[in-house]
Amino acid sequence: MLRFVLIVVLVISGPIQAKTLQILTMENAPYSFTQNNEVKGIGVALVKEAFKRMDQPIQVSIAPWARAMEQIRSGTVDGLFNVYRTAERELFADYSELLQDETVVLFVRKNSTITFNGDLAALSQYKFGTIRGYSYGRTYDKTVADGVINKIKLLTLTEQALRMLMMERIDIAPSGRHVGKYYLHQLGLQASVRELSPPLETVPTYLIFPKKNKSDALRRRFNKALQSMRDDGTYEKIYQTFHPLLEENLSQEPRT
Repeated sequence: MLRFVLIVVLVISGPIQAKTLQILTMENAPYSFTQNNEVKGIGVALVKEAFKRMDQPIQVSIAPWARAMEQIRSGTVDGLFNVYRTAERELFADYSELLQDETVVLFVRKNSTITFNGDLAALSQYKFGTIRGYSYGRTYDKTVADGVINKIKLLTLTEQALRMLMMERIDIAPSGRHVGKYYLHQLGLQASVRELSPPLETVPTYLIFPKKNKSDALRRRFNKALQSMRDDGTYEKIYQTFHPLLEENLSQEPRT
């Protein structure tokens, strides 16, 4: 009788809804940005589509990078994306399969005499502006860890770094190439800033899950959904949707 009552209650109440997961990223256009109170971008679209295929509701929010990483460490959120892989982060986070690649470059003022031959040590005399808690790939991170580059202004946003570059408060602003070009367009600084060559490196980015939350099953499901997107062409279609934001010479009007 009790079993019958439980079945009736379940039928009447309908299917149990999955818990909405809290997924974070940072303001990092064109991969993630806020427009008209909505979080958008290439990475956002990829992550949302993958979780949709999993029938798993999520809430994507923008947060300062250092705070977001600390929330992953403590397990108070369920995921964070646009993350580079580092040995330190692997201690408290599990990584998805590759989400997307990002090429890291160095930006300087147009009239700067700074040149780059691929050796970061040759730039040690200059002041860098970087995002607090952010990785710029193994090459740059190791140079900083070794103390070779030690003149660093810690900031919150790439946009802020580019503004400070123009104010001559820093000399070099490392950034993902597309991210930097996007914000230069927004700030109307394309003609005032140039990219040093060669690039630092192309770095894979991921969605990470807190080890504290024991999310391995969720991670495997996400990987499977992401692979299905690649297989059926959805991954490429999402990139094509955002193609104007990836153009080296952006032609659209600045975002408001």
